[in-house]
Amino acid sequence: MRRRFVVPIRLVDLQVEKPLLARIISSSFYLSHGIRGDVVLYFYLMDHPKSVSFNGERLKHVHVDEASLVGILQKIERNIKTGSKKERIHDGVTIEDTPSLGEKTTLLVSNQGIPLERIASRTINDFTYLIPLNNSWRISPDKFTKIRVTYRPKPADVTIAILNIKLDRLTSSPL
Repeated sequence: MRRRFVVPIRLVDLQVEKPLLARIISSSFYLSHGIRGDVVLYFYLMDHPKSVSFNGERLKHVHVDEASLVGILQKIERNIKTGSKKERIHDGVTIEDTPSLGEKTTLLVSNQGIPLERIASRTINDFTYLIPLNNSWRISPDKFTKIRVTYRPKPADVTIAILNIKLDRLTSSPL
């Protein structure tokens, strides 16, 4: 079972939101004693036919400090802007064709949905969690099932950290 987090972004977000994107990476993967191997994080580029994936099983030489993560984000930005054919950016980080989101298996994380705890804990890791970077991304309210992780809006990095904690509790597995 894998946890799949999708964060829709625009190309401009790679330029201006690097610190937030670095914290999203950090919140998705880091534990006090290592990296979550069961997580895949996608930065879904809304204005480009490619997406960036971070695979926890293959991530190596990635450090928790923001400066190191910003360096990886700069490599990604450079490769996307130049149209480079290079798919592997770093160990566990690749640029790939944008995946389609299965509407039945994708849950939109919102502060207005049904509580996460109401989803059967056996299948909780079989979903893709769609976490908006900010409120500028609008989707059809009927397209995805909305789930609530927090009662008040939080930044995407904080939402992912809380989502990981809740998923750990619901599945009783720290990794």
